[in-house]
Amino acid sequence: MLIRPAARFVHHRLLSSTAMSSARLVPVLPCPEPEAIAFAPSSGCGHSLEDPQIARISPTTHEHLRIAARHLRASRLVAFPTETVYGLGANTLDPVATAKVYALKGRPSDNPLIVHVSSLRMLRSLIPESETISDLYLALIDAFWPGPLTLLFPARNPPRPPPAPQTIGIRLPSHPLARALITEANLPISAPSANSSGRPSPTEAAHVFADLGRKGAEPVIDAEGKVVDEVGMLGCILDAGPCAVGVESTVVD
Repeated sequence: MLIRPAARFVHHRLLSSTAMSSARLVPVLPCPEPEAIAFAPSSGCGHSLEDPQIARISPTTHEHLRIAARHLRASRLVAFPTETVYGLGANTLDPVATAKVYALKGRPSDNPLIVHVSSLRMLRSLIPESETISDLYLALIDAFWPGPLTLLFPARNPPRPPPAPQTIGIRLPSHPLARALITEANLPISAPSANSSGRPSPTEAAHVFADLGRKGAEPVIDAEGKVVDEVGMLGCILDAGPCAVGVESTVVD
């Protein structure tokens, strides 16, 4: 299971206590009534999860998802709720963005990230073209997706050569806002829990803000000391209320 940090690392600027007091904070964007979000199943005779699209969403929530999607495309992170815990999301296809997950969390570099998708089409884009989804996996998908089940697949582009693991962990979350964010951004999102390593996994947006709301907004500095992003590593926190489960997903190999 995979997505490890890129060789190019992201550096943080340490601010003085005076600067910290006036520093920018990560914005929290409310997304009320996520249960009102609805999805249209894939058209035609294929699987209903082949490529579902957003069918109904409130204008406020949709606008906040557009903002979050822009952050993801700009190599920034977005904190968002899943049915398990709040996740710290990065564009899986962007090694600069996934490196920021490790930097902001203080996560060990050998701890891989689970990838969240919104469709079977997106899943297939992450595995070798010759790979087919087995009958067993299709049965698990039919029974438990969308939901807190992570499946291991061979990776299309393993981040490291053998003997490092050549697999990727993928799940399709059931939280409507998580599904809508991935669909809106049209990107697979690598997302561990949105907390500093060693702290409890957050189940509310307030937990994420208390832990990462200031640190995530510090300007990003490269190895030469140049400011490369004034916004910071964490673009925004999407607040859709508390998570229902509170523990991470189950992994099946």
